[in-house]
Amino acid sequence: SAYHELGKCLWAQRKREDAQKALARAYELESMKDAWDLVTLLEIHNTLMDTHLKDTTNINRTKFQEYFKTTEFVTGRVRKNLPQDGNAAVYYKAAGELKSWGGKYSEAQELFNEAIPLFEKEKAMDCSGLIAACRDMLSFCDRNLAGQQNSPMNFDVPTNKEESLAEPYDGPVFEEVQDDDEHAAMEEVARAAFGAGTSSSSAALAAPPCEYRLAVPEDFEQALRLCAECGRTPLLADQAGFTTHLHGSGAGLCWAAVSSGSVVGFAVCGSDGIHAHVQQLLSSSIVGGRAKEELRHGLLERCAEACREKGLRGMRAEPSVAGERGGELFEALAWKASHFVYGSPATVVEEAPAAAAAPAPAASSSSSSSAAKPAAPKDLGTWAKVDVEKELVADEGVDPSIVPEKVIQKEDFGPEGQGLELPTKITKYSWDQTKANVSLYIPFDGVGSLPEGDIVCVFRPRGVLLVISHAGKRHWYKVPNLCTDIDTEASGRKLKSDHVVIKLRKAEQGREWSALDDSKERYNKDREFRLQHGDLKGASTEQLLADMYKNANDEERAGLRDAMRVNQEKRKADANPGKGA
Repeated sequence: SAYHELGKCLWAQRKREDAQKALARAYELESMKDAWDLVTLLEIHNTLMDTHLKDTTNINRTKFQEYFKTTEFVTGRVRKNLPQDGNAAVYYKAAGELKSWGGKYSEAQELFNEAIPLFEKEKAMDCSGLIAACRDMLSFCDRNLAGQQNSPMNFDVPTNKEESLAEPYDGPVFEEVQDDDEHAAMEEVARAAFGAGTSSSSAALAAPPCEYRLAVPEDFEQALRLCAECGRTPLLADQAGFTTHLHGSGAGLCWAAVSSGSVVGFAVCGSDGIHAHVQQLLSSSIVGGRAKEELRHGLLERCAEACREKGLRGMRAEPSVAGERGGELFEALAWKASHFVYGSPATVVEEAPAAAAAPAPAASSSSSSSAAKPAAPKDLGTWAKVDVEKELVADEGVDPSIVPEKVIQKEDFGPEGQGLELPTKITKYSWDQTKANVSLYIPFDGVGSLPEGDIVCVFRPRGVLLVISHAGKRHWYKVPNLCTDIDTEASGRKLKSDHVVIKLRKAEQGREWSALDDSKERYNKDREFRLQHGDLKGASTEQLLADMYKNANDEERAGLRDAMRVNQEKRKADANPGKGA
């Protein structure tokens, strides 16, 4: 959710209290979703715990009690709706730790006792460390309940680091996985509150590592194997058709997931020139449970990203293309069901009998030549080149140039932008802006100690590319469609110990960017066109609010819900003017 992303950005900047408020709200909202995700909830939970336990000189344990209600609600949903396996146990352990920090030792014990047998049954990974941590926490709770230990609810954290916490702020600090030093520091915090042997972090059982790449014709045999494993009929049953699709309507849209050299997942997509369509989604039978869901999510996310890069309006799919529970899969990704799709009867014409297909005798040639010949089928590829909206506007006698361009204009970064691989893409960043500059913060562990020549930053009027060469790989981050123009000569980058700061000088000083890229600017132009000439022309207030709701963040949606409610009440009052008088 937007609050989750906001909370992570605020915490990266070490704005502790603001981050806690945003993450607490994100926890509440995520827990109430119909299509809720346990991994996301655990991410929010653990980040929220970090804001209380990391980089601080004092811990007030009563603060954890503010999250009890949300944790209890999620625990109930996990018990009721999820398989009682290692993933459920991870949440029970996390919730038990929260209760322990908050001083509710009896309730914490119940959660640890619920988690341990589930960890013991889990065979997908070694859970001995998690089990030991639960038992240590049980002992801690026992000691406090028996009066043998009186853990303070407010205490100072011992520190053995030389650097001062009062050093001036120099950009956000990025964290992904705790290294040995961080882990030792967290253990020190836990010992100060609980005693030795405790741990404050939890992690969901992970899916096996996969590499996602664009599909190639050589994947045909493995795609057939996946169809057989899934009990599905191949959509492209021969090599020629498979290759034609990858080079035609499916070019740049079909993806494969590869693990240990084998294709374990495959997404067949195609484009009609306006929308992309998911036509078949396959995953290997050796991947099950949450790992299977993560695999399918990963394929769909890459298809969606390719769809955006091609400037298509969006992606569509029928639930059946993903097999069993396909609808739930798409809803978990926040896809919305819009309408039923009807299909005409089969268009394949049965071959006529040989006798009927025989040529007419020469005597009847004059009459047969005068009969109308069937028209040659129109080349369907030409339809992909038609801009439907421009054609419709031109039919109305309006200049078609007013139609916003659908293709995203992207900068070319030359040789440095070639050969960039998706697995080495840097996906975490934060940014802020002043009247003169936009600052980008890109995390990369140890970047400050790399040779100067291993860090390349390319600036274009509407784009920026960062490439970091390390351990034989090129790690990269780019924005090829910045919100507005930048002054490339005045822009630059600065290296810190664990992140790169990129300064983009605004070409138009004082103009506030609506986003880092031009997505919001394009959306606003497109919406203005739709209001004047498209599907929103003449729309009611309620329809306009509903359209805005689809593209709003959590906070904006809350305001729009109020506006919708007020509008509905006004309509009811107008329909019954005599009531309530």
